[in-house]
Amino acid sequence: MAKNLILWLIIAAVLVTVMNNFSSPNEPQTLNYSDFIQQVKDGKVERVTVDGAVIIGKRTDGDSFKTVRPAIADNGLIGDLVDNHVVVEGKQPEQQSIWTHFPILVIIAVFMFFMRQMQGGAGGKGGPMSFGKSKARLLSEDQVKTTLADVAGCDEAKEEVGELVEFLRDPGKFQRLGGRIPRGVLMVGPPGTGKTLLAKAIAGEAKVPFFTISGSDFVEMFVGVGASRVRDMFEQAKKHAPCIIFIDEIDAVGRHRGAGMGGGHDEREQTLNQLLVEMDGFEMNDGIIVIAATNRPDVLDPALLRPGRFDRQVVVGLPDIRGREQILKVHMRKTPIGDNVNPAVIARGTPGFSGADLANLKEKQNTAYHEAGHAIVGRVVPEHDPVYKVSIIPRGRALGVTMFLPEEDRYSLSKRALISQICSLYGGRIAEEMTLGFDGVTTGASNDIMRASQIARNMVTKWGLSEKLGPLMYAEEEGEVFLGRSAGSQHASVSGETAKLIDSEVRSIIDQCYATAKQILTENRDKLDAMADALMKYETIDADQIDDIMAGREPREPRDWEGGSGTSGTSATQAMVAAGATLVDVGGESTRPGARVVTALEELERVAPIVEAISRELDVIISVDTSTPAVIRETARLGAGLINDVRSLTRDGALDAAAAT
Repeated sequence: MAKNLILWLIIAAVLVTVMNNFSSPNEPQTLNYSDFIQQVKDGKVERVTVDGAVIIGKRTDGDSFKTVRPAIADNGLIGDLVDNHVVVEGKQPEQQSIWTHFPILVIIAVFMFFMRQMQGGAGGKGGPMSFGKSKARLLSEDQVKTTLADVAGCDEAKEEVGELVEFLRDPGKFQRLGGRIPRGVLMVGPPGTGKTLLAKAIAGEAKVPFFTISGSDFVEMFVGVGASRVRDMFEQAKKHAPCIIFIDEIDAVGRHRGAGMGGGHDEREQTLNQLLVEMDGFEMNDGIIVIAATNRPDVLDPALLRPGRFDRQVVVGLPDIRGREQILKVHMRKTPIGDNVNPAVIARGTPGFSGADLANLKEKQNTAYHEAGHAIVGRVVPEHDPVYKVSIIPRGRALGVTMFLPEEDRYSLSKRALISQICSLYGGRIAEEMTLGFDGVTTGASNDIMRASQIARNMVTKWGLSEKLGPLMYAEEEGEVFLGRSAGSQHASVSGETAKLIDSEVRSIIDQCYATAKQILTENRDKLDAMADALMKYETIDADQIDDIMAGREPREPRDWEGGSGTSGTSATQAMVAAGATLVDVGGESTRPGARVVTALEELERVAPIVEAISRELDVIISVDTSTPAVIRETARLGAGLINDVRSLTRDGALDAAAAT
């Protein structure tokens, strides 16, 4: 805002200067030459100043005049002026100064400034006339922190791109030996498998700049823009070589030419043609490697895939069980996990998961600690509504929710109750800070911080709950806008010193509540871990389970829990064996109408402990009701003898899994 104001003031000053230069002061009276001669002879002229053909003079009555001498010889003029005692002055020719041209120079400078701004400034990007510039984002070697150690689950792909890293580190070594490095590498694989991550890791490992752009960023509504952006991108890359250009979703611009309604002059085809030319045009010693990613290699133009362009394809597929375990270990590096969390077991229960899917499991655990922090602080602080339910199932924009249920209707709150509310609101953020470290705190507490800050400010400015400021109203009530009051018409009713004191009091309340909540969670760290584990297992826990956790007991199963544990399953089986049963059926997914569909991991976590406990303690045939190949393999390994869902064997991989066991 301030920069814009200064700019407009400069423009106004320039305009005033220009107007002053072009506008003249009060013009003197203009006389024709014959009248001037007559007034000289009549003695009415006091003095004259001769400036070439222009004569400016002053009469004896004080008035000024101006006349122009005609282009004919008048040698008697000087004599007439001297005879009539007229003072004659000559005007020295003006010297040309730089200040004479200063207004014009300023106008040119302002014009150039605006043109540069419209073209996107010094970087050439972002302005309304910069549509021909590349939109590729440059990450310098210091900005790319990702290395190949951060990429897991695709060992074959990492081996294939290893020589690219060596080339980027020392291009001269390959050139001296006559080696040839692919100019383009096409990464192919389903979404979420780590294609972009692998490309960034190559740049981070080799310590080279990394240009990243999406295929859709090339094409705009203007003809020729895409080709211009391709040229500009390669020009920038040559200045930063050796470097990597990464084009994500290249199928947006690299589809087969000649198809569709656009014809040969289609903008997308022009862009593709320019890309093909640039990839053929730069030399080997330029040190530029183009990496592209797509999950639709079948739609790409054959010219893109020929030798000399994207002549090497690296398949980044879905990870196998070993790859999933490696990915989980990477995500668990900075995440505190319980002793009972085994990445190998989770990997067995997540067939078909991509790296992005596995990363989402870590976010679920963060949410569990966040909501557990709310619940524990709300349970301990005085005059707080009882905790009714805690869930990590996303609802709307919230990843989880902690529900507090008042025991009775209340129309007013004490200062102690308000302080307790602020403490519980900060419980989630503090739990994240304790488990993930300050650098690992997420944005999930943004709404909590907003609500806590609003309560603290209202305590000071509206409700008179500050000892320093007393029971005074420091904030005007906001009237309804539609009742004749415009939005933003509220006026501050406090001085600057009072506003400073208000901010200090609000900060004091927040700091006090933050310290209280942190002390509560520090003293109850074991309960925080136990509640987070329960949320990871059940996803939703109620007041009874929270009572168990706060009392230091193992939380009971929810009333509507469809899974089970090894202990409960063994107890039920013992009762059936005592009644004469020789076969028990174990299932982890309900077939009731309306029952929630569970994932393979959830089903495995429900069934595996029961099968393992029964096979270890009881002599009974175990039948598993499942339609998931991963569950078939794991439960058979743990001791299951039958699979009773015959229809499940028609699913892909299920028959092979059953036959292998």
